Amino acid sequence: MSVTVREDARAAILPVSALASFRHVPIVVTVVIIALGVAREVFVELFGTGTALKDLRHISLDGELNIATWYSSTLMLAAAFLAWVCSRGDAERRQRPYWLLIATVMLLMSVDETASIHESFITVLEGWGEHSDYLHFSWVVLGIPATILFAVVMVPFLLRLERRVAVMMIFAGGLFVFGALVMEMIDGAIQVRLGADSLAYRAGAAIEDSFELAGMTLFVLVLVDLIIRTFGNGSQAETD
Repeated sequence: MSVTVREDARAAILPVSALASFRHVPIVVTVVIIALGVAREVFVELFGTGTALKDLRHISLDGELNIATWYSSTLMLAAAFLAWVCSRGDAERRQRPYWLLIATVMLLMSVDETASIHESFITVLEGWGEHSDYLHFSWVVLGIPATILFAVVMVPFLLRLERRVAVMMIFAGGLFVFGALVMEMIDGAIQVRLGADSLAYRAGAAIEDSFELAGMTLFVLVLVDLIIRTFGNGSQAETD
C-alpha cells in the first residue's frame, strides 16, 4: 500500500531543509528542562525554600506557571501543526481525517496544558477519590476512557502507516500516557498518604512530567522525520 504525496503540498507548506535542521532542537531543550527540574528538586531538598533563590518555581517540572508547562504546551502546538502538514500530504485522503483528528487533539491539549482545564474536573469528580487514593486526582476517571477510545479509533490509521512510524508513534504515546495517567494516579496516592511536600511526591511529579515531555518530544520528532521523508524524498511513502 502506498500514499501519494500531493505536489502542491510539497511545494507550498514549509521548507524541508529548514525542518531537517530543527530536528535536534527539541531533544536538547527537553533534556535541559528535565535536568533543570531535577536540579531544582535536589536544591529544594538540600537547602529548602528559605534561600535567596526561594523555591525556584520557574524551573520546576510540577505545577503551572513555569518553563516546563510553557514548553510542553509549545510541543503540543507544534505537533498539531505538523499533523496538519501531514494531512496535506495525503493525496488519497484516506488518512486525512485521522491526521486532522490528531491535530485537533494536540491543539486542545496545548490549550489545556496552559489553562489547566482538566484540573476543574477534580472538583466535579472529587467523590471518586473516596474509592481509592489512586483516584485522588479524579480527572483520570475521564482521562482513562478518553485515552482508550482515542487509541481504538486510531487503530486503522496506524495499520496503514509505515510500520516503523507506527511503532514509534505508539511508543511516544505510551511514554506520554504513562506520565499523564499512570504516574498521575501514583502521585495522587502518594499525596494522600505522605503529603504534597514529601520528597516521594516531588520525585513522582518530576518523573511524571519527564515522561510527558519525553513522549511529546518523540512524537514531534516522528512527525518531523515523516514530513522530511514524505516531502523531501520523492512522491511516495511505502507502507509495510
